[in-house]
Parts: sequence; C-alpha cells; structure tokens
Amino acid sequence: NNNSILRARSIALLGQQCGRIEIQDDDGGMLTGRLTADELAALRIANNLLSESSEAAENSMLELPTGIKSTSDQVRAEEANQANRRALGETDPLAIPSQVRLDFSALDLSVVSEEARICLDFGTAMSKATLIVDDDSSETEDIRVLPLGQPGNQEEVSETMLISSVYIDNGGILRFGKAAIDYSMPEGADGSRGRLDNIKRRLSEEGWDELVDKRFNPTKFPVSYGDMVLAYLAFLTWTVNTCLVDAGYPRNMPRRFAVPCFSGEKRREVYHNLRDLVGEAQVLSDTFGPELRDGVPLGSFVRAVEQLRLSPREYAFVLDDVVEPLGVAN
Repeated sequence: NNNSILRARSIALLGQQCGRIEIQDDDGGMLTGRLTADELAALRIANNLLSESSEAAENSMLELPTGIKSTSDQVRAEEANQANRRALGETDPLAIPSQVRLDFSALDLSVVSEEARICLDFGTAMSKATLIVDDDSSETEDIRVLPLGQPGNQEEVSETMLISSVYIDNGGILRFGKAAIDYSMPEGADGSRGRLDNIKRRLSEEGWDELVDKRFNPTKFPVSYGDMVLAYLAFLTWTVNTCLVDAGYPRNMPRRFAVPCFSGEKRREVYHNLRDLVGEAQVLSDTFGPELRDGVPLGSFVRAVEQLRLSPREYAFVLDDVVEPLGVAN
C-alpha cells in the first residue's frame, strides 16, 4: 500500500542524510549542507509513520511545498513495477516466477555501421560510456560522454558517471549505483549486511563462479559474483540505451569495452567473459527496462538469466576490447 511505499522511500532518503553526517570528536554528528525538499519531506513522513499515524502521514504529503513531485513519482513508479511483476506472475519479491518474458528485439534490429559506436568503461568506483562518431569529411571523431547520471537517477553524484555498486536489500530487491548505497546504509548500519562495491575485482581474482555469501545476499537464491557483474552491466546498459534513444540512435549500437591489463590465458578468459556479459546485458536491459533503476526482484533476475543461457547466442553489436590505460574513447 501507499504507506509501505512511503516508509521505504523515507528510509532511503533518511539513509542518504546519514551518509552526509560528519562524526565529531565528542562522538556527536554534524549534518553538512542544506536539506533538500525531498529530505525534509522524508523527515516529516518518517515522523508521522513512526508515530503510527497513517492519517497524519497522508496529511504530511498534502502539506509539502509546492512543486515537490518526486515522492509521488516514486510511488507511481513502484506501483508500475508491482503491476509488471504481477504480469510476470510474481507477487512476492522473494518468490521466483515460473517464467520471465525476455526481450530479444535488439537482436533483430538492422546492423548498424561501426562509424558510430559506444565505448563502455566499467570502472572500479565509477562507470561511464562515450558515443564516438567518425567524421569522414574532416577525418576526426566526435566524442561525447553520455549523461548516464540522469537516467541512473544520480545526477547529484555525477552527470556522466554511475557508481559501481550493487546491493541486494532485505526485501530481495537488486539495487544499483547510488540506490545501492542509499538502501544499504540504513539496513547495514549494524554491520550485518554488506554492499558489493568494486565488483569488477572479480575479473582479476579467483571466484567468478563463487556464490555471494549471506552477508551480501539475504535471500534463498544462489547468485554468483559473475551474476552480480552481469546485473550491474544490465543497469549500465539500460542507462546507455536511454541516452542513445534520446539522441536518436538505435539500441544495438556497436560497442567495445575496457578490460584490465592482463596477458595470456587470463586476458582471453576475461575477454570472453565480458564479451558474453555485454551482449547478455543488452537483452536484460530491454527485458527489465526502467525497473533496473527502481529495483529488480532477485528472483526475476535469476530466472531471466537461467532462460537467457538456455541457448547460446551471437551478439554482433559487441566489438573488441581495449586495455584500460588506453581509454575506451581513444
């Protein structure tokens, strides 16, 4: 119901405020900067919800300053997500649906010339993407850094970069980027929960197929570190696709990706892993859409990956890799 949604969103915004608190020498804290309208609204709503007055909580929404729409927008987005989950046969985030309708439409689109291409930089702390367009008349390249922060709902962090974090919340929902941080802070305040930051490290260490432990995955669904990398790449791909469509480009733009500086067998292993994941991420991006920004039920994601890997596929839009020190735009 709406109160439950308001409670969840208020907790997330309160967690965001906690992240800005500076601990003082006397163990007290100081909240730096001014409160945003949404954060002020969250304090009001939380106060009323904690007093168990649903009527007061609803009234507090009516008293919000003119022009504040984000909370109601979030409620509508959550309601839309719930409707989509019901359409998939899922009513409980901790239930796994019998089937997820995968969207392979990007694989049927006409082949796009490599004169324009996307370059993915799956970074350690932050990730970004560039659109490269060759200009034959001047033998130059038009290089545009895509504004991923807007569709990723983290413009206050960066207009062009996404935080490279994944979190499975206590309700079994996958959260990405800034949302991963916002949800993990209140739930993990006692140290019992963990957030996967720098998940890219699994590319250079052993444990790609190792299962994520209970501190990071509170659900019954077995999920590997490789699956978590794929989940994040799906989120990154969705933000890229959103920017491409807004700029008038197709979703199946040719793309290449940066990899760590490995050699020999390790480089080949990482290249093949990432090449497959970049292609699979496109299908998952189209399948879940804006739900990737708002949170994907882990059960739905697990089922989608199982179905996706039933048959091998070729992802013609995935090009070669390039080593990180060169930069994906070079």
